[in-house]
Amino acid sequence: MLKFTVVFLILAEVLFPADFFFGSPNSDFKKLKLNGISLVKQKDGQYKLELSKRKIPQSEFLLNFENKEANNLRDVFHHYTIESSFYSVEKSNESILGKRIAGFTGKNHFISLKAEKNTLLGKELISEDFYFSLFVKPEIFEGYNTIFSKTYFSRGKKYSLNLEIVKNKLSLNIENLFSFRSKETKSLYLRSPKTINSSKWTHIIIFFKIKSGEVILYEDGIESVRNHFPDLEGEEPQLGIHNNDTTPFIIGQNYYGKLDNFLLSKGSPDFEATSKNYYGLEYDEQNATASQKNGKVFSEVYKTKYSNSFIISLSKKWNIPKDTSSNLFIRISDTPFSQDDTNLQWVSETKISEIKKQSFRYFQWMAVLRSNYSGEKSPSLYSVSLNYKETTPPLSPTGLKITNRNHSDLILCLEWDANKEENVKNEGGYIVHYGFSPEKIAGTIFYKNEKKEFITSTNLCMNNNLIHINSDPSMEKNLPFFEKGKTYYFKVSAFNNKFNQTTSPDQKSSPSKPISFSFESNPLD
Repeated sequence: MLKFTVVFLILAEVLFPADFFFGSPNSDFKKLKLNGISLVKQKDGQYKLELSKRKIPQSEFLLNFENKEANNLRDVFHHYTIESSFYSVEKSNESILGKRIAGFTGKNHFISLKAEKNTLLGKELISEDFYFSLFVKPEIFEGYNTIFSKTYFSRGKKYSLNLEIVKNKLSLNIENLFSFRSKETKSLYLRSPKTINSSKWTHIIIFFKIKSGEVILYEDGIESVRNHFPDLEGEEPQLGIHNNDTTPFIIGQNYYGKLDNFLLSKGSPDFEATSKNYYGLEYDEQNATASQKNGKVFSEVYKTKYSNSFIISLSKKWNIPKDTSSNLFIRISDTPFSQDDTNLQWVSETKISEIKKQSFRYFQWMAVLRSNYSGEKSPSLYSVSLNYKETTPPLSPTGLKITNRNHSDLILCLEWDANKEENVKNEGGYIVHYGFSPEKIAGTIFYKNEKKEFITSTNLCMNNNLIHINSDPSMEKNLPFFEKGKTYYFKVSAFNNKFNQTTSPDQKSSPSKPISFSFESNPLD
């Protein structure tokens, strides 16, 4: 939004600070073009622009624990219903991808998810690969520390999916969930050889490769252990939930510690997307090149009140964490251009001095944001400010009067008070408008100041010869000539040395008050 405030007035040039505050009540955010950028509302109701967080397109459910109360926990993707939710909400800088984490202290703390039949955790037959991704920071290792579980008993047989910490190491039990053509059910067990660290977060990914009957456990992006069914002889095992199983998926019961960003998604795991908010640096070792995605925001194309504006300064307010990057650009033009124009060049804020002498009426800014190399942090843009001076049009001339007339030769002399603006006296001028009524102007005569010295009044004598000269097709056609027995009305407007019929038609004043004159009639008529 443009916020104009007149700061000072010098020689008919006005300085306007044009400020763009994203939190202004009148801000029209719909006119911002965002590419990899998100508009984020702050606690004070103001807004800021940040890099958009990475998304996993095939996600089944995501618990990010950003809710203020445990009973307000929701699946971010609205695929699963939270039946019960009991845990401690902890606001902490330790949060992996947000501001809050979940704390669990045993049996009384747990989350219960209802697994509908059309979800992965409710299907009788799962035919596509999927994975779990979660962050854990356990505090107590005594006995069995269950992170999540889904267990069902039928005719004395246990069907379960459990992730536990046993003797400080991760243990995954998949019991009787794999089935074969013989209708036999089988189990897989994975025991990590690594000791889990209680002083830091551990990123766990469990990848189910269904067709190959293989499950892989990763810790902090590194494979810990995998298991599979040998000698399949071309048979593809199936994984699914028992058709009578309506038990919920339980998270955190009998778990002591912290939990963050619990995700279930189809497809293969994207380690960066599940552990980093933003796109980090990608290095191509073979070609020894590096690349990184950035985000861009384009403002609408703004129009100044008057033409022939000139930039004073361009500034912004933003927060730039270490190793992140943000750059501001602007482009200006005397003529209109579109928001997506590809021909008009952008100029960096660092080179703004190169275009300070270039006049404009239309302008647009662009900001480019980039995270740090690891994709953990984003710069934030709060406002953009453009200070510029506008060239205001002259004041309307005053004192218009008739000083001499000749009825027989159809000559009429006009005089008016000279304008005091320097840019009118210095190669500016006046336009005499005349016609047959005060409202209907039929012709114009241009009068340009050639002398730069100060004068108190200006005069012009008009006759049909002058009108004929001004009837040149390049200026105006079919100007009405003076005739005896008719009344004419006259007005005068001033223009400055920035006036141009095409690019700066606004650099002239509004017309003066009209006066009238009637030539005597021919006695023979």
